[in-house]
Amino acid sequence: MAKQVNLKFTAEDGVTPVVEKIRGRMSSELDSAQSRLFSFGNMLQFSIIPAIAAAGGASLKFAMDINAGMANVQSLIPEATSRIYDLKKEVQALQIDTGKAASDLTGGLYQVVSAFGDSADAAKELELSAKTAVAGVSTTTGAVDLLSAVTKAYGDISLESQKKVADLAMETVTLGQTTFPQLAGSIPAVTSLASKLGVTMEELFAVMATGTGVTGQASEVSTQLRGVLQGLMAPSKEMTVLLDAMKVKSGAALLEQRGLVDTIKLLVSAADQANIPLQKLIPSIEGQTLALSLAGAQYDVYGSKLDSMHDRMEVMIRAYKAQTEGVNAAGHAWDRFKQQIVVTAQNIGDSVLPTLTAVIQKFNEAAEASRTAEEEARHTPGY
Repeated sequence: MAKQVNLKFTAEDGVTPVVEKIRGRMSSELDSAQSRLFSFGNMLQFSIIPAIAAAGGASLKFAMDINAGMANVQSLIPEATSRIYDLKKEVQALQIDTGKAASDLTGGLYQVVSAFGDSADAAKELELSAKTAVAGVSTTTGAVDLLSAVTKAYGDISLESQKKVADLAMETVTLGQTTFPQLAGSIPAVTSLASKLGVTMEELFAVMATGTGVTGQASEVSTQLRGVLQGLMAPSKEMTVLLDAMKVKSGAALLEQRGLVDTIKLLVSAADQANIPLQKLIPSIEGQTLALSLAGAQYDVYGSKLDSMHDRMEVMIRAYKAQTEGVNAAGHAWDRFKQQIVVTAQNIGDSVLPTLTAVIQKFNEAAEASRTAEEEARHTPGY
């Protein structure tokens, strides 16, 4: 039979201190584990949970923001509810593709529908304007304003005509000393008159490309060109005599016969030969400034830029690719990534909104019932 052996360790034997040290180490680890567990709980309570709540609130805000923008569009086509949802998907796709915010794109879509109507090409028109805006460092609304001002003035608002104007505008920004927003804000002042007199789009933009930085900013060049054209639209007595001598019926006929810059050169030359002030033919002082420049030092420059306008080929798309695939490719990728997150949040918010709407409606009804009851009580005798 085995005997039980009891061993007793003393401080002198060297074992007991080791055991106590192990016991203390285990106690310390347990305390540390407990502390970490408590900290993790606090993190859940004070960090992760509020973050989740904040994300939910952000999702609702993103959803309501894009819906507010789409509601503005729907005000233009109030009976086309299903169409609005289709267009909303197009806006979200463009958010991810271009990296532009929903507010920019819904604002642009509103202008597209307002300017061109809700055509089958509305989504493509929005895409064109959004990419033109990226290429020209502008807002989508600003791009639509320029494209619509020119195409409507020239009587052709087709998608192909809009693409042509987008290319001409980008070529003007490239060749001139101006920006896309400046061009968008100034050229509408002269488009209708230019179209009426038969000035081609290429001539119009070539003047803007030549004059900017030479006779003034885009707004000034636009005013100057308008002054020249007004002199041809409503000819003075001296202009009428000149037209009769040339056996030309009108200023528009002279433009058709000779083109814009050669007409201007002829007027400057005729004033010199007749020894009369140019003001007699072009009453506007602003118009005279541009005319003297185009008929003089800028004549050949204008011709070169006009050739470029005729030879343009997908200028806007090349500029867009330079903005998105060139030196700032990483920046554009980051913008797209952010918009992907926003679109995801919009969709999450949309899934919650019906329930939230029902809750808010119930709350409003209860609040209204409470106010009604209080009002009735106020009118009760003895209240």
